[in-house]
Amino acid sequence: MYICSLGEYKLLSVISSRKAITKMQGIIIAIVIVVAVASGIAYYYLTLPKLPEEIRIGVVVPLTGPAALVGQDHKWAADMAAEEINAAGGVLGRKVRIIYGDDESKPEKGASETERLITKEGVVALAGHYHSSVHMAAIEISHKYMIPDIGVSAMTEALRLKQYSNAFFTHSNTTAMAGVYARFTIDYVKPKTYALLSEETDFGRLISKAIIKYITEHSTAKCVYEGYAKVGEKDYYPMLTEIKAKKPDVILINTSGVGVPLAYKQARELGIPATMIGYLYVLKDFIDMVGPEYSEYYFSSNIFARAPVTPKTLPWFEKYTAKYGKEPSVQAARQYDAIYVVCDAIQRAGSVEADKIIKALRETKFVGVRGTITFDPVYQEWGFEYVEFGLVGQIQGGKLVVVYPFGVAEKPAIWQPWAPKPS
Repeated sequence: MYICSLGEYKLLSVISSRKAITKMQGIIIAIVIVVAVASGIAYYYLTLPKLPEEIRIGVVVPLTGPAALVGQDHKWAADMAAEEINAAGGVLGRKVRIIYGDDESKPEKGASETERLITKEGVVALAGHYHSSVHMAAIEISHKYMIPDIGVSAMTEALRLKQYSNAFFTHSNTTAMAGVYARFTIDYVKPKTYALLSEETDFGRLISKAIIKYITEHSTAKCVYEGYAKVGEKDYYPMLTEIKAKKPDVILINTSGVGVPLAYKQARELGIPATMIGYLYVLKDFIDMVGPEYSEYYFSSNIFARAPVTPKTLPWFEKYTAKYGKEPSVQAARQYDAIYVVCDAIQRAGSVEADKIIKALRETKFVGVRGTITFDPVYQEWGFEYVEFGLVGQIQGGKLVVVYPFGVAEKPAIWQPWAPKPS
């Protein structure tokens, strides 16, 4: 709001005195003051920070390379969120545009793409990342420029322990995920021995160590094999042959992208008589790669199920499935929520300035498709991902059904017929 100066106030006082000036002089002085006031107001508004014509949000994920299948889910979900937000009027009266960076599952590429989006593309916030190792490299760039960085899938605790003020996480961590994986193994399989086939990444090593720790603390089961394959590996037969010789009761598969169905399919082809538990990113893709016969009875932790977690969950689940011809993965659900969270923060901040967005993010309380997202004040992480880390699913009749925890299961788990039951 423009406030007239003391000099202008005095001139107005002079104008009010008919004896001091002529009528013409009063008109002239009044015009001068009006022009001055108008100029002041114009200057005030012209010097206000200008909003960009569009609000750009950066998403760095693997669009090519061994995890491109997962990156596609991220992209589809981000695109859908932006389309919905724009159809509803955008943010601060501006259209939202997602700018993508392809990290190719490589840390150095993730860092360079993050820098490009910030310095060349002018993104006001980042909401993405899949691999922990890639986000570990990229977060140093976002922190250097103090750009809000919303993690979507990278689960290593090391990211949280940095406690960067610009970094937020709309998902839980490796230890939480390992807990559900291990609890189901103990409660359902009741193994005496188990094997771990993981990928050679931060995630693969951390999840394996966390699983071993949990099972050791809560049962007498022994780990008879712990092996790591490179990202993008296609031939798991040598590792699986070693596992078969160890005769484990259960095999826990911790690979990403196409590595999950490949490792599982090859284990089935070798006829390993063990219960098998892994992940499932997209049901249709998994069945297409493994085949209807082998995919039946597969167990998966880290799932996004058709369940009424919030009023938004089922409508979005159906809308996504209809739009893309396949059910959403947990990565898609995370990415979708993350775009909404950052746009909600920008709207509440009333600004695209980084410090104001960061402040608004700390005050987030947003109902997404996975629950009500808030951030703890220490690690700025949303740790309550019940729909992801509390549920284990099984493919039954070509559909993914929740079988664990037993109290909320849609159907009872069916014992995998190729695996002997515990004695």
